[in-house]
Amino acid sequence: MKRAFLARSTVAAIALLVALASSSALVGSAQAAITQVGATKQWYLRDFNSSGVPNASFTYGLPGDIPIVGDWNGDGFDTAGVVRGNTWFLRNSNSTGVANLTFSYGIPGDIPIVGDWNGDGIDTPGVVRGNIWYLRNSNSGGIANLTFSYGLLSDIKIVGDWNGDGIDTPGVVRGYNWFLRNSNSTGVANVAYSYGVPSDTKIVGDWDANGSDTPGVVRGNAWYLRNANSTGVANLAFYFGNATDIKLVGDWNGDGIDTSGLAR
Repeated sequence: MKRAFLARSTVAAIALLVALASSSALVGSAQAAITQVGATKQWYLRDFNSSGVPNASFTYGLPGDIPIVGDWNGDGFDTAGVVRGNTWFLRNSNSTGVANLTFSYGIPGDIPIVGDWNGDGIDTPGVVRGNIWYLRNSNSGGIANLTFSYGLLSDIKIVGDWNGDGIDTPGVVRGYNWFLRNSNSTGVANVAYSYGVPSDTKIVGDWDANGSDTPGVVRGNAWYLRNANSTGVANLAFYFGNATDIKLVGDWNGDGIDTSGLAR
């Protein structure tokens, strides 16, 4: 199912950036990346996977917030959210305004993730702590409904509906090797392949509205999207944003296709 997608788009980048933010040894480009995480007020969303100008722009959140994306109310549109410490602020429209939902989940330093864990059409929170995944089936504070381990501590964590069954499940990227699992449980990857290069920003989305999420990478401001969970070349390539922007993915217009977005 197309919708459950997150902020999966930004999960891979956030996973790396949150990990970097907790380190005491920040230098060079790593420091620049963290500065971007602390400056995510302005959002730029595009409805097409092609070069061009944003179709929507707005401000949301405060400096230091982590941007996330999800369909919080099941209406078929992905909209903005931010995580501040362990407090989640979710908005049901892509516009400037106050949060429609606010709750606490996880602890500061967790990697926030988003997905439809139970197939009900609504994206809800999760966090990854080390290699332990804690998933919750409602947008509210409380304990995890699902807990399992997957991947290595150093892996980039991603989320997607890899098999089109309507349920989002875990994945990790290790260098340029992708390891995807079709259930929210401990175990080995169901699908494994190589895509991109280790320094790429990893993203995930349903680029062709077939109900399954597949890989993408962003290299500077060049986006390379593939329509299959397999090794191969990009099916779509275009430019959008600046190299230092936080990369986002979502279905902004409810057409079933995930497209590009930026937070700056």
